[in-house]
Amino acid sequence: MCSLSLFAHGSQRILTMNRDEAKARPELGSLNHIEGPSTHIAYPVDLQSGGSWIAANAHGVALALLNRYHEPALALASSRGGIIPALIQHGAFEHVLARAQAQTWGRYSPFDLVLVAADQLALLQWNGHTASWRTAIESDTARAFFISSSAERTESVIAYRQQRFDEFVVAQLPLSEDSQRASLHILGCLHLQQQTETACSDILVDRPYTHTKSICQVVLGQSQTQIRYWNAQALLALDRAHPTLPEHTQSWPRETSQKT
Repeated sequence: MCSLSLFAHGSQRILTMNRDEAKARPELGSLNHIEGPSTHIAYPVDLQSGGSWIAANAHGVALALLNRYHEPALALASSRGGIIPALIQHGAFEHVLARAQAQTWGRYSPFDLVLVAADQLALLQWNGHTASWRTAIESDTARAFFISSSAERTESVIAYRQQRFDEFVVAQLPLSEDSQRASLHILGCLHLQQQTETACSDILVDRPYTHTKSICQVVLGQSQTQIRYWNAQALLALDRAHPTLPEHTQSWPRETSQKT
């Protein structure tokens, strides 16, 4: 269960993702930062699988993965957590996209994979049998994009969250010209929204055994990439009405060529 929003903000893209997971399933609690063969990369880590659900690199690329609960899972499947760390290391958007398009996904249960750069957006939908790509995303969708997943009441919960997103777009856009204010506004007015009577369906979800365990936000610009990670402790302490930047943040100047 996860929810992801993406907004164009001038020459930037602001990607924000709630990770909804079992309350007992641990995360590393900090960003894993690696200087890979092609670029610097960073991502949060699920300690059970050793993998991740979101990542960014210094070439200004972000990847995010959501499970497709409305498709049958495989009986013996490889962990989807390894997909993003393997792809994000390849640097520029066109290299990451080409590597993803060359993959065969038959050993994985269904998922949606979002690939983002400051001026590009692609979506892979894997249903367990067929990989469907959308690489020419309509301009309106690319400026305000939302995708969600839910293991419980999948269709109705996704529809409810989409409605909340659509209401945010109508009421809250355009965003502040200041990037930090804009990104925190998206966080506070969309990704931190929860009501007692709808907590089991909200984007900031809370159910008996699962909840929004953490939130990540990636800001992709022409000159800098930044990934922010509110871990479980930071999320618990956060003032939802007036959120602040987290302790765990990684920034890089934008790389414009492949390392060798």
